[in-house]
Amino acid sequence: MLKIVRSFASFASRTTPTATVPDAPTFLAKIGRNMSQYAEHFDSWDNLMNAKSKALKAKGIDTRDRRYLLAWIERYKQNVDPVVYKRGRKRWGGERNCKANKTAYYGRKKAEEKNA
Repeated sequence: MLKIVRSFASFASRTTPTATVPDAPTFLAKIGRNMSQYAEHFDSWDNLMNAKSKALKAKGIDTRDRRYLLAWIERYKQNVDPVVYKRGRKRWGGERNCKANKTAYYGRKKAEEKNA
């Protein structure tokens, strides 16, 4: 019988602090979105890097911030340096409401021009 062995490309996982990110509060400040408010929840670097969603929920971190933080922890482990990603904003109320919102906006604008 032939044995098939799968080999996966291994990459170096970074879980130690670097010169640009020496501790947990600095990491939280660099990823932005006011994450530095949660610095008191992480007493050590290992506590931050090994954080799980349920533990973060128990600490009182809301869902959106939890997901953003866990995503950045994973990116950092994959050697991506932290930067700020601002939250996106829907234009015209999102895809579903776009047509109705645009119609209402331009209708009001046209009525104001007519009355002026």
